[in-house]
Amino acid sequence: MNRTLILSNLLALILAFFIAFVSGPLVLKQLRKLKGQQISEDAPERHRSKQGTPTMGGVLILGGMIPAALLVGGWNTLPALLVTLALGFVGGLDDYLSMRRGKNLGLKARQKMAMQIVIAFLFMVWLGRSEHSLGIWIPGLEFVELGWVYLLLGGIWIIGLSNAVNLSDGLDGLCGGLSAIAGVALGLALQGLVIPGGVSEGSSVVAFALAGGCLGFLWYNAHPALVFMGDTGSLALGGGLAALSLLGNVELPFFVMAGVFLAEAGSVMIQVAVFQTRKRRYGLEHAQKNRVFRRTPVHHHFEMGERPWAETQVVTRFWIAGALFAALGLAWAWIR
Repeated sequence: MNRTLILSNLLALILAFFIAFVSGPLVLKQLRKLKGQQISEDAPERHRSKQGTPTMGGVLILGGMIPAALLVGGWNTLPALLVTLALGFVGGLDDYLSMRRGKNLGLKARQKMAMQIVIAFLFMVWLGRSEHSLGIWIPGLEFVELGWVYLLLGGIWIIGLSNAVNLSDGLDGLCGGLSAIAGVALGLALQGLVIPGGVSEGSSVVAFALAGGCLGFLWYNAHPALVFMGDTGSLALGGGLAALSLLGNVELPFFVMAGVFLAEAGSVMIQVAVFQTRKRRYGLEHAQKNRVFRRTPVHHHFEMGERPWAETQVVTRFWIAGALFAALGLAWAWIR
């Protein structure tokens, strides 16, 4: 591996952490002036005590990540940063409207999705016109050209992972910790590989800066959280990570690295699909009594059993699962 690149990546991580950490008190002071997080009615009862906690803490992550990546990696980092920042703006608008209205309702789902589609479309159009090969690299096997199908799948990947990470933002420290783990693993994959057709120069710096920003944010988001990242952070993190994996042509290994995020999203999809099917066949009462999960996303399922896990137990165990998925995906990425 290139020693200079390794040092650059570590510098980006440390700098992003430092900026987020130092700016934390000032940012929290400003966020406390707003109404704070409105807890969803679908959340477990124990979460009611979090009502009013400042949200939009994702600005700490972005505020650390973006300048650190630009200072260390230069303009090569701009494509991934623009996707991240654009999705952060969508999430920020959603958070702001929620706080202004005093309820857990910001942008309408179709409005949010429309903005995400536009951002993903513009990025994939740019990627298609760059020197990037339109295909997927299968570690240990070969590079498979997909043409325009790759552009379609890439857009779906950005939107899907953005929303999957958003769903994981439900417990103190959960999303930030998982994102930091995924960012480091992705950065290691990007710095250790030269993929045919990849436009990955500067991408590993962004991945490490993203992880550093998450670590700085976690200082204030550790249980009991002083601030939540909100959609400002979660939508940006998911989209940014997906864009980085596309830039480096490590989509398949990162699909494994993001296993916990995908499990969170999958649990919601399964719950809704089974509920609606049973409701049509057997009626509403039967569907309500025979859910697949006690509550989704799946992290809430473990809080509501006969022997419920404490919030910190869920977070720590999900971090462990995230680290294992990251190690597995990284091992696959390094297969020659």
